[in-house]
Amino acid sequence: MQQISKSLNNDSLMERHNHRQRGKLNYSRSSLHTCSQSETLSGRDLMRNRSSSLNLTATQLLLVRKTWSHARNQGALEPALSIFRNSFYKCGEIRSLIMDGPKNMGYERLKKHAKSFTDIMDRLITGLEAKEIVIEELRKAGRAHLCLLRDNCTKFDNKSNTQLIGCPFRLIHFDHFASAMIERTLEWGEKKDRNKTTQTGWTKIVLFIVEQLREGYQDAIREERRERQKRTVTQLTPLSNHYNSIYVPVPAPVPAPVPVPVPVPAPVPISVICLHKYYINRFTNR
Repeated sequence: MQQISKSLNNDSLMERHNHRQRGKLNYSRSSLHTCSQSETLSGRDLMRNRSSSLNLTATQLLLVRKTWSHARNQGALEPALSIFRNSFYKCGEIRSLIMDGPKNMGYERLKKHAKSFTDIMDRLITGLEAKEIVIEELRKAGRAHLCLLRDNCTKFDNKSNTQLIGCPFRLIHFDHFASAMIERTLEWGEKKDRNKTTQTGWTKIVLFIVEQLREGYQDAIREERRERQKRTVTQLTPLSNHYNSIYVPVPAPVPAPVPVPVPVPAPVPISVICLHKYYINRFTNR
């Protein structure tokens, strides 16, 4: 009975925690929309412009750096690991993509993702004035996710050739990751620093990061599609040249049939004709 009551208490605590997190996310989104109207820059406009312009104010920049430093003090990879764990909760496919395989392999893959993400975040947060340096890194990371789509599409189940093992990477996974990251940024920093200004700055950064990842992923898809078309044309061109180079002999004209001469009977000698008439007249006069 005590175990059952403990499990029920844990479930209720988890449910209340998730409810608070969803409330914080909704509050962050509404706050971002309100603040963005005054700054003439909304999240939707930011996405439409591919998030190439962050336009953070000096106060937002200061609070973002302060809260990021506070989060990094909790552990070298803890901010990134907490984001990935939250994305696992939001989308089980992300968990399958990262944690697939033996236990140690999945955990090492998770640490590798967290290390790469933390390095990019450090360079971005410390150099927001020159963010163009990080854009190519983010797009390169987005292009690297194409191998997940390619590798998973080549794995088949032993029972059926149409059932895939795991799941292919999709663009929607970036959206789940963005949502997970926004929720975690609401918990960074001291309580007095968790205000609308901080939320607006972090949301702009999250949209910027995710949009660059999406751009890199879509660029990789377009490049692979072009390469596939080139390979198809290359394979078809020698075949067409081969058929064009085949020598087809022109049939020789058929000669007109030579008329066969009809044999003309030899003329009957005159003596025989006369003898024939003689006998006819003789029998007639009788």
